Formats: sequence, structure tokens, C-alpha cells
Amino acid sequence: MKTIRLFTGLLFIVSAICISCQDDETLPLLEPKVSQLDFKAEGEEIYFQFDCNLHWKLECDADWLHLSAKRGTGKGIVAATCEKNQLTVPRSTEIKIFAEDKTETIKVTQASANSVLHFKTTTTTVKAEGEIIDIPFESNVAFTLDTKVSWIERMVSADIPDTLIRLRVFPNYTLSDRQEFVVASETDGILKDSIKLQQTFCINSSATDSLALTALYTSTGGNQWIHSWDINQPFNTWYGITTAVIDGQIRVTAIGLWENNLTGNLPEELSYLSELTSFHVGDNHLDGPVPLCFTQLKRLELLALQGNNLEGNLPAGLGNLPVLSALYLDNNRLTGEIPEDILGNSHWSDWKTSNFCQQQEGYGFTNCDQGVSIETVEKNILIAFYESTNGNSWNQKWDLDAPVSEWYGVTTETIDGHLRVTELRLWENNLSGEFPSELGDLSECRMIHVGGNQISGELPGSLGKMQKLEMLAIQNNLFSGSIPAEIGGLSNLVNFYIDNNQFSGIIPDEILNNPNWGAWRDSGFCNQKAGFGFSNCP
Repeated sequence: MKTIRLFTGLLFIVSAICISCQDDETLPLLEPKVSQLDFKAEGEEIYFQFDCNLHWKLECDADWLHLSAKRGTGKGIVAATCEKNQLTVPRSTEIKIFAEDKTETIKVTQASANSVLHFKTTTTTVKAEGEIIDIPFESNVAFTLDTKVSWIERMVSADIPDTLIRLRVFPNYTLSDRQEFVVASETDGILKDSIKLQQTFCINSSATDSLALTALYTSTGGNQWIHSWDINQPFNTWYGITTAVIDGQIRVTAIGLWENNLTGNLPEELSYLSELTSFHVGDNHLDGPVPLCFTQLKRLELLALQGNNLEGNLPAGLGNLPVLSALYLDNNRLTGEIPEDILGNSHWSDWKTSNFCQQQEGYGFTNCDQGVSIETVEKNILIAFYESTNGNSWNQKWDLDAPVSEWYGVTTETIDGHLRVTELRLWENNLSGEFPSELGDLSECRMIHVGGNQISGELPGSLGKMQKLEMLAIQNNLFSGSIPAEIGGLSNLVNFYIDNNQFSGIIPDEILNNPNWGAWRDSGFCNQKAGFGFSNCP
């Protein structure tokens, strides 16, 4: 009996101990392994752990600290990633861990960044005509920006990133290059950095035109001219000078000083006269070479230097000027070979007829009677077309140093032993500008397709010389004016597409009487842009 009671007592004690152990295992548990996380200023990732036997969640109100997990059950292992501290003061936050009615906190601190104020480049070159520039910049302190001069202005806008300083630099219409330092200084500290801006002077301005004219006056004995200049007066009042207001600047467009007792050399500063269309100094006493500067004057239409004492070789490039139609060089002392670009120019026969080759006794060119290959002639025509339609802005550009047969959109064929241009296919290629008259001299060309571009101006009548032309497609451009009557004489022109341009006026009888007129009309000939059109379209 005693034995039974003793056994029963022991059994009770063991059961109580087991029940007690089971109760200990189910007690709520939340114990972080660390109480604080310390991050470096440059940012880093740190793992932290906590023991838990419950569902848990994490909270942190700092947008610069990111947690790899926000909720879970049981033991937690979480990565805390801290962004770089751009501030020059430390920062702190807390990570709170919630599990049922338990809450634990892990403190977080991050070291402060070193003070930074720095331009990421030391020098910037700005266009002479002015521009808006973005300069890479880094700073974590308040600062002021000193531009010092009126031609540099800081631009402030909400859309400019903190990593950039945006400046507006105005055109340089002075007569010299200029430079200036832009300085950034810490508002309440000693940090300072600077960047140097460099700007050449703008050669397309009233100031540089004046400089070019003054150089001409000085180098050709202006004080001895028959009609001299008062250089203290505005140059648009000077004898022989024609001007126009272009882009807000008074620009020289023509110089007429023939028979005015000019002596000495022509100066290279004449290259500044970018709007010059006519330069006539014939029948004076000029000597020295024909300056290279004339080859840079892309708007020059007339160059008259006859009746002087100019000497030496002609510079290469005159024949490539896109609109030069009148060139008078007779009765000088020029020698050597005529450059191929002149011989290949479509106006060469006219220039030669105007006594181009006639020089003073004992002087003259060695190749005046020498012809030039038809391939060179047609290449020069295409170069004129390329420049006149702003080839540098085309989608598919030409490499002018490569053979013509490799140029985009150009088809060539061997005809009578010569490689001739037979097709131009340049639709939707971002052509602008105008058609040059020289295009009409591509006598073997059967197709010109330049639809879908932005070509403007009038259609040149010289296209009427292209008797083998079968297709002329210029639709969807900005051509204006009337249709040249000469095109009506092209009997092989079966396809003529001109719709959606800005043509106006009267359709010439030569067009209406062409045997292909019906096909032209049915292809949308009369459909022009709003506000334009022909008054007699059937």
C-alpha cells in the first residue's frame, strides 16, 4: 500500500515538471542580437538578427534606410542598406520590431559626409554665338555662385538636377576672345572652387564686318583712295558699301570699289564677311596673291578682281563656292594651273568667255585650254547640290572624298566610256535649302526623287535642259513660286510629282501642252498646301 502511494506521488511530480517545461517553451519571445547599427557616411549594408517565436513586423520612417524584409515569422535575419549621406551632419533613426504585445528598438546612426563643393571640369569652351551650357557639379553645402561679368548668367529652374550648374553665355560681339572664371563659394565656410569659361569672338557680327572693312582700308592704302572712308563714322555710311540687317546685326552684303586707286594686298580678314554676295575691286592697283579667304564666303555670287596686278597661283576652292556665278580675273599677273574645281564648275565656259585666261604680258595659266573630265564636272554639280541643301544635316550624308558611285542615293552608269550620274534617290533624307541651278547640267540623269524633305525656294528653270529625265519627284517639300515653263519641254518626263508644296501662280502653257500633262494632273499636280495653289488648274 505504501508502495502504491509512493509511486503515485512520484508520478504526480514528474507530470508537473513536464507540464512546467512545456509552458516554458511556448512563452512569447522577441530578443534582438544588437541594440544599435552604425553606418559609414558613404553608405553600406549591415545584417542584424533577432530571436522570435511569433509573427513580427519591422517599421522605419527614414527614406534613406532600406530593409530587405518588413514581415516574417520566427527567427529574423534582415539586411539594412543605408544610402550615402550627402549631408555634413550625422543622421539617425530607429528600427522598431513588433511581435504581438512585444516591441524592441534598434537604434541607427550614420556618420556625416565630408563637406564637398566641386566643379567636375576645370575649363569649358563656349561657342562664339553664345549658348546654354550644363556644367557637372557636386556639393553638399549651401553655396553662392559668382559669375562676375554680364555676359555669363546663371539659370535657376526646378527641372535642373542638383548635379548641374546651368549657365547662359551671351554672344561675343567684341573683337577679341574672352575668358572668365565662375566661382562657387561655401556660404558659411571656406570651401571654394572655380571653372574657366573660354569664348572666341563671333565672326558673324557687325563688329567683325567692321574689322574686315578696316583691314581692307588699311592694307589697300585707304587714305589715298579717290573715294575714301571716314572710319569714325558707321560703316554702313561708307562709299561702296551695301548693308542689310540680318539676325539683328548690320551686315555687309556688297563691296563696290572699282577704279578707286586701291593699292597693296587684299587682307585675309575679308573671310569675316559671311553675308557678302558681291565683291568688285576691278581696275585698281592691287598686288599680291588672290587670298584664300574668298573660298570661305559661301554666299558670294560675284567676284571681280580684273585689271589689277594680282600674282601667283589661284587658291583651290573658288570653283566650289555654291552660288558663285560671275568670276572676273583677267588682266592680272596670275600664273600656274587653273584649279580643277574651277575647270569643273558649271559656269566655267562663261568665265572663260569673259577673258578669264587673258593675263598681262608674260603671265598666264598653263592649262587654260585643257578640258576637264565629265566625271569631275558632275561631281562638282553634286557637291553644289549637297552644300545648297545643307548636306551636313542630311540623315544619310555623303563622304565627298569617296567616289561618287559610293554616295548614298546616287546611281551611276558607264556611258560612252564615262561614269555618269543617272539617278538621285534622296527622299525623306532631311534635305533643306534650295535646288542649285547647276543640277540641270546632269544631262544623263533619268530620275530625281527628293520627296518628303524640307527643300524650299523656286524650282530652277535649268532643269528644262535635262532631256533624259523620266521622273522628277519633289512632293511634300516647301518649294514655292511658279512652275518653270522650261520643264514643259521635257518629252520623256512621264512622272512629275509636285503635290503638297507651296507653288502658286499660273501653270505655263508649255506644261499644259506637254503630252504627259494628263498623268501629271492625275498624280495630284494641283494639290498644294493650304493657302497655295494654281489659278488655272483644270
